[in-house]
Amino acid sequence: MEPILSYMKELASLYARLLNPLLEKDQEIQLHLKYLSYLDVTVAYPFLVKIYYDYENQKINKQDFIQILDIVQSYIFRRYLLGLPSRSLDKVFMNLYRKIDPSKYVYSLHKTLSERSGDARFPTDAELHASLKERDIYNPKRKTQLNYLFTRLENHKRLKPIFLDEQKHLYLGRIFPEKYSEHWGKDLSEEEYDKMRQHSNTLANLAYSGCSDENVSFLHKREVCEHCYAISKLWTNQYLSQIEEFGPEELNQRYKILMDRFVEVWKPPMQIRIVEEQDFERKNILGIDSATGKKVEEAIWKNEPLRLKNESFTSLFVEVITKLIEEHEVEFLKQEQLCQELKLCKRNENCNFRAPVFINEYVIETKSSNDYKLKMIKKILGALNLDNVLYVRLYMPA
Repeated sequence: MEPILSYMKELASLYARLLNPLLEKDQEIQLHLKYLSYLDVTVAYPFLVKIYYDYENQKINKQDFIQILDIVQSYIFRRYLLGLPSRSLDKVFMNLYRKIDPSKYVYSLHKTLSERSGDARFPTDAELHASLKERDIYNPKRKTQLNYLFTRLENHKRLKPIFLDEQKHLYLGRIFPEKYSEHWGKDLSEEEYDKMRQHSNTLANLAYSGCSDENVSFLHKREVCEHCYAISKLWTNQYLSQIEEFGPEELNQRYKILMDRFVEVWKPPMQIRIVEEQDFERKNILGIDSATGKKVEEAIWKNEPLRLKNESFTSLFVEVITKLIEEHEVEFLKQEQLCQELKLCKRNENCNFRAPVFINEYVIETKSSNDYKLKMIKKILGALNLDNVLYVRLYMPA
């Protein structure tokens, strides 16, 4: 009886953290619990509290737990944006935990969700692109979901998270106004105006600023309004701060910018992979012979998970070079021959790279094969006597 009571007490404590994320002491986990609270889908909590219990009892690591919180958010939010019925979620989450394979914890969850069909399906990127470009999502009664959407877009790659609904000086509103405005009527042709009007409540036409009057001109919103686009520190306003007008072409370009980031934040489930059993084991990068065609499922640097931009080997390559510069800059830069092979130079030099990536004050070329990147990582780690710092789990997409 005592073990059962202890188990129930721990579940109750974890459930309380789901309801009130501030009770969670780990800041990164607290952040994801707070994100989850915006979605108000308590139907998923009985499932999540079991995952939480497994994390607390070290059956899964922190990175796996955060990946699961991410994929659950993605599943719920993609469905919400597509307008799929929420009634099917009861059955999905009721049976989800028992379908997890403890030996392939995260993978088995992704696999199960990816196999759902009909109203219970996990919406694809293609479905979202087709829907969100035209779908009216601006609804004052659903501001919680919109705050969640823009907050997560904003916080992707941001060092210090920001919650837009807590910024009292900012308003979420339309860029192009819903009602006729002479400022906009004189700047657009009749055809352009009609197209913009049809898309006035879509994702690409929404932004945060200090401008409470949506009928003023675009240039007024960009330059004059308090907390205007031009001085905004928000990533979602960067493009708006750079353009002179906002018509159908700019609307379409902003949509592409936002959706590129959207699919990085709310990722689809992992593809069903054709892999050997041993490929689920982490391997020392020095023991891997080839990375051709492979993606990165997991990367561990000095016993801490590497947060990669995506699953590409290029993303791993960039993060490893970043870590080396941040933690071993002096020793690293002494390897002049290797730096030349890497095509690493300073920003103020004329590098003339085909696919440059900026790392602090340096620039590195990323236009090379996976195997070349693997070879360079191994050579650098070997030269710096860093033999046991990087472990990865690779897979071959189906």
